[in-house]
Amino acid sequence: MNEFPEAIEEDDPPGLKPLPKPDPVPHGEIALLLHLDDLRPESLPLGDARIVRVGGLLAHAPDAVAHVRHADEQAMADALERAGVHFGCDAGPATEGWAGDLSIVTPWAPVGPSASALSSNCLRVRRRWDDLTWPRATRGYFQVKAAIPTILRDTLGH
Repeated sequence: MNEFPEAIEEDDPPGLKPLPKPDPVPHGEIALLLHLDDLRPESLPLGDARIVRVGGLLAHAPDAVAHVRHADEQAMADALERAGVHFGCDAGPATEGWAGDLSIVTPWAPVGPSASALSSNCLRVRRRWDDLTWPRATRGYFQVKAAIPTILRDTLGH
């Protein structure tokens, strides 16, 4: 191990574009589409909408190896089971026509395989902590980690 490593020199990342506003959640019965970037549907800000169907979208990273794909599948299965119980409705893979004529709401996915795979007719919602975390997510986890107490305080109102 090198006990005197040289510091890595790199340019500052370009400024982040602000996130567009989330879509408004429709009233009445809707379908909820889960994806691998957000498998915590119980905490989504859904207002008075009533979830009557939940679908799961598996969009793996293109170079994901078999055990990562398997872990993704297990995580999605767990989220679908929890969502079905929480919302009291059917939950399963998002196959062709799974939502019928219902409006489809999905958690925010800013970039990556899930974001690319989402249909343009999906309404995208975010939590307060998503808005607070995004500007800090420029260089991996540690910049976000340092802000977690502030994010929690702002989110929880303490």
